[in-house]
Amino acid sequence: MSFFEGSVAKRVLDAAGIVLLDWEVCAPGMDVAEIFQGKIENRPADAAPKIPMMTARRLSAGSRHAIQAALGVHARNPANALVFASRHGESERTTQIITALAADAAISPTNFTMSVHNAAVGQFAITAQETLPSVSISAGTDTFRQSLHEARAFLEAGFERVLHVDFETGFPDVYRPFCPESFPAYAVAFLWGKKRDGQGAALAAAFPKCRENDGAMPPSLAFLREYLCEKTAI
Repeated sequence: MSFFEGSVAKRVLDAAGIVLLDWEVCAPGMDVAEIFQGKIENRPADAAPKIPMMTARRLSAGSRHAIQAALGVHARNPANALVFASRHGESERTTQIITALAADAAISPTNFTMSVHNAAVGQFAITAQETLPSVSISAGTDTFRQSLHEARAFLEAGFERVLHVDFETGFPDVYRPFCPESFPAYAVAFLWGKKRDGQGAALAAAFPKCRENDGAMPPSLAFLREYLCEKTAI
């Protein structure tokens, strides 16, 4: 999603009365402070529940970041529905499975169990001890945009707060000649809701005008930066 398309998406959400209530970024491999031009330090201290150690050990880096970011938002503002989005999903695990099959070797039970695309949202529900309606999205280069549509559909169906997480776990080297765009493992969690008087005012901080996204960051992170930088009132 380009910078211009991000602007269009934000205006569509605004026109539909949809507001960003909360957000969380988990991207230790990126200079997030630089991306947000130093303003991200204004975020409140996070007191999110921690992922149990035995669970964390079974998760890929992207799923771990996705669940941690989601826990942070959900602890502050419990959601009613879940949308998790990842273009490539558990690509590292599926690569390991295919490699093992090609070598006529045993397949790791953990890789087999955790290779499905909805592994992250399922593990979040278990960790948070929640039974919420959920969907896991993969739609190629349109993954983030389509996940926004899915979050909006939940809201229009009557759910009050939708936890929407976009994440990737990195990309195996064997696939990079065919899909060169790749980022370190990251997750961006959004909490969307229907606009009410005064709702979302805490996000109307004085962010500077953002520069155009040149593809150097994931679409969801570029979208969040633009949403915060350009929004002066909610």
